[in-house]
Amino acid sequence: MAHLHDYGYKFLFSHADLVRELLEVFAPPGVHELLNYATLRPQSGSFVTPAMKQREDDIVWSVELQGQRIYLYLLSQKTKVLYHCHG
Repeated sequence: MAHLHDYGYKFLFSHADLVRELLEVFAPPGVHELLNYATLRPQSGSFVTPAMKQREDDIVWSVELQGQRIYLYLLSQKTKVLYHCHG
């Protein structure tokens, strides 16, 4: 079941500029300079696994790294946080 924050996350990371900034900040040192950002493209996150199971990932992008296309999977982790109030 999708929640409002899931839609917000997907909306934010559906923009190439934000994905580029994410890579510039969080990619290992030296990697983001090797990416050809002109080739950054959104991909379908819906596919069938080798075990023939339907799968839906949050967000998938592709980009060229030194002339080879690589795929970026941006997955959100859903957690529940419980806050206890003492009073």
